[in-house]
Amino acid sequence: TKDNYSLNPTHFAKYTSVSHRQATESLSGYKSGQEVAYRPAVSTNCKWRRGKIVERDTDSGQVRIAFYENGQKAERWTHLDHGFEIRELVNKSAKKSVKNVSKRSNKKPANNYNPGLSKKKWSKLSKGDCIDYRDPANGEWAAARILVKMGNKAKITYLHYNSNYDTIVNFKDKPGNFAIYGAVTKAAATGALANYKVNDFVNYRPDTDHKGKWRRAQIIKVDTKYGSGKVRVEYYDWIGNSYKRWTHLDNDQEIKALPAHNHGNQNNHGHVQNCCTHNGAAMMDQDVNLID
Repeated sequence: TKDNYSLNPTHFAKYTSVSHRQATESLSGYKSGQEVAYRPAVSTNCKWRRGKIVERDTDSGQVRIAFYENGQKAERWTHLDHGFEIRELVNKSAKKSVKNVSKRSNKKPANNYNPGLSKKKWSKLSKGDCIDYRDPANGEWAAARILVKMGNKAKITYLHYNSNYDTIVNFKDKPGNFAIYGAVTKAAATGALANYKVNDFVNYRPDTDHKGKWRRAQIIKVDTKYGSGKVRVEYYDWIGNSYKRWTHLDNDQEIKALPAHNHGNQNNHGHVQNCCTHNGAAMMDQDVNLID
């Protein structure tokens, strides 16, 4: 069977630690018919939804929850003490209102890219909460769930990748790699570069460049799968080495339009056409005089 420990360790527990464990936490008195806030372990996102207890195990605190997923009714078991999956529904008239669960507004003002996760907000996160995390290796942002957290360190699992990619992260090392869940991975571009596409040229300043140097770059991939403003750009160093890294079109600290005096022959975005040769010689780490 594929359901082995290496694929999903969370499916295994010490004998009787769940199957014969009575509920002792805040939901211990809940019974069939009561509504709860529920977050299915099988869901690929971190959304809490309204659920209803339809059955309670007489030998433990296990309960069967009825809920809706993508418009379809579903049922799944959990344990009343499992705060990662089940919590008190605070406002029963609200579609989604969960006690002690932070909520983020869906409104994203134009030209105000600020997805950062403050130290205060990080300190309030716990097991089961989700964040956007930026891979230091290639700059790509991905949605992730916290599996274990202790101070600045946490073990996370990516929502759209298998557990082989689970990793340990440290907020203190680079806070800029942490963002509010969905603030990057679900955020469509709304700023000046919102209509930019593959093959367009931009001004780019890699987050890994401590000198803060802007250089000419080309967009080689856009996020079409999740509809965000994430783009992958390619740029060159002074000896012609190619580098590829991800950013977000609204992040004007890393990506901007080319200055007008650098346009030359222009396409529909005013970008230089055919400036790149195969070895990148024409696009080598060019200094750009950027005027904000």
